[in-house]
Amino acid sequence: MSDVPAPKSRFDEDGDWMARQFFSADELRLSPEEYAGRHADLWASFSLHLYRYRDKDLGKWVRRVGEVFASESELERCRRQFGPAADTSIR
Repeated sequence: MSDVPAPKSRFDEDGDWMARQFFSADELRLSPEEYAGRHADLWASFSLHLYRYRDKDLGKWVRRVGEVFASESELERCRRQFGPAADTSIR
């Protein structure tokens, strides 16, 4: 048995501050599905859903965005529903 502590995972950190650097207050008012449908093309990869969150609502929102991004069919559904092509007010 070793007295050396296990290395700390980078995901074993408080994600609240980090998430608030990426998402504006207006974006956080969108549903996770709407955010994903409108903004998925801005993300090359997404790992914020792997962090711990003290703010349970923020954590739930970020995890749901991660779920949508991870599912091609769910992301496509959100893009059809909320993406630029779905906005009929732009003409």
